[in-house]
Amino acid sequence: IEGLNNKIKSIKRTAFGYSNFSNFKKRVLIQVGIIPISA
Repeated sequence: IEGLNNKIKSIKRTAFGYSNFSNFKKRVLIQVGIIPISA
């Protein structure tokens, strides 16, 4: 849980330029591994 919180906080610090919350949410889900990246 602690590592997950730190990862989200780290993304939050770099996400100030995102145009909307949906993009931030997708970024978090990709980083956590819930949404796979399709190549």
